[in-house]
Amino acid sequence: MKRPPVYLPHITSTSHNALQKVHGDLERSVIAAAAALAVYALGLTVTITFFHSLAFVVTTFRLIHRRRRKQCSWDDFWALVAVCCNNITFIFFWVRVRNNARTRAGHPPSRAIGRINYFIISLTFTAALWAARISITCSILRILPPGPTRTLVFGMTCVFGIIALALLFSKSWICRHDTSWSTDCPLGEAFNILKLTTDVVADVALVAVPLCILWHTSLPKGPRYMIRAVFATTILTASIGVLHAVYGMLPNLINAVTAHLESAVTVMLCNLLVVATFIYRRLWNGRDLDAEATTYATSRGPRPRAIGITFASFSKIWPTRLLTTSFSSVGRGTSVFLEVNPAVTNSHNLTHPSFTSDASSVESTPRPGKPAVVITDHASDTGVLQSPGPR
Repeated sequence: MKRPPVYLPHITSTSHNALQKVHGDLERSVIAAAAALAVYALGLTVTITFFHSLAFVVTTFRLIHRRRRKQCSWDDFWALVAVCCNNITFIFFWVRVRNNARTRAGHPPSRAIGRINYFIISLTFTAALWAARISITCSILRILPPGPTRTLVFGMTCVFGIIALALLFSKSWICRHDTSWSTDCPLGEAFNILKLTTDVVADVALVAVPLCILWHTSLPKGPRYMIRAVFATTILTASIGVLHAVYGMLPNLINAVTAHLESAVTVMLCNLLVVATFIYRRLWNGRDLDAEATTYATSRGPRPRAIGITFASFSKIWPTRLLTTSFSSVGRGTSVFLEVNPAVTNSHNLTHPSFTSDASSVESTPRPGKPAVVITDHASDTGVLQSPGPR
C-alpha cells in the first residue's frame, strides 16, 4: 500500500534569517547577563577585600600606637583576637572564591576541602564578631571608675563571652553531626533565630550602656568625650548588624556579603575609640583624652554605696510618751537608730540634724527645750536626712 506524501512546511530565506536573529539575540543576552554577574561578583569581592584590609590596617595602627605609649589593656588584647580571626576569615574567603572558580571551570575541589573551608570561615567569623564586641565593652570598662555601672558592664562582657562560646559550640555540633553537606552547612531555623536574637540583644546593649552613662553619670570632659565616641561606635556597629539580620535568614549571596561586611566593620569600629582620641590629640593642642580618662578611672576609689534618702518623722510627741513613730530608709546595708531624750520630750518640734565629716553617724545638736535625736548610720554611705516637724 502506498503511503501518502508528507508535506513539510517550506522554510523560506526570510524565516531562516528571523530564526538566526532570535538565536543571536538570545546568545547575546546570555553573554551580557554572565558579564553583568561577573562584574557584580567582582565588585562584591573588591568591597569585601577593602573592608577586611581596612580593618587590618586600623587595628594594626591601634596596637602599635598603644604599645608605643605603654598603655596596652584588655581591650587591646581582644582587638588583637578579633583582627586575627578576621584575617583568617578573609584568607579563606579568597580560598573559597578560588574553589568556586575551579568548580565553574569543571574542576571542583574535594568534598573535604569544601567542608574544612566552611568550618574555618564560619567559626572565625563568629569569634571575630564577638571578640570585637568584648573589646568595645573593655574600652568602656577602662574609662569607668569602680562602681555599679562598671560592675554592670563587666557582667555584660562575661555574658558576651558565654554567648560566643555557646554559638561556636552549637555550630560545631550541628555541622559535625550532619554529613549531608559539602560547601554550606544547613544550621537550621532554630540556630538562625538564636543567632539573630543574640545579635540584636548585644547591639541594643552596646547602644544603651553608653547612652545611660552619658545620661545618668557626671563625668569630666575627657571621659565624657570618649563615652560619646563609644556611643558613635556602637550605633554604627548596630546598623551593620541590622543589615545582616535582615538577610541573615536567607541562604543567598547577600547573606554571605553582609556577614563579611559585619565582621570587618565591627572589627574596624572597635578601634574607633583609640583612633578618635589620637586624632583629637593631634588637632587640639596635644590634649590626651585617653590619659585623662585612664587617670580619672584609676585615681578615684570605689564609689560609696548610695542609700538615697532617709526620712524620719514623728507625728506627735507628748511629754511622757511617743505615740506614733515612723521611719523609712531607702538603700542597702543601712540601719537607723532613733533615741529620744525623755527629759526634754515636752516639745513638739525636732531639731535639724547635721552630718559629720565621715558620714558614718548623724547627730542632732540639742537645743534648750527641744528633744535630742541621735540618728546613726552604720553603712559608709552618704545620704540626705530630712526631719519634718509635727503634722
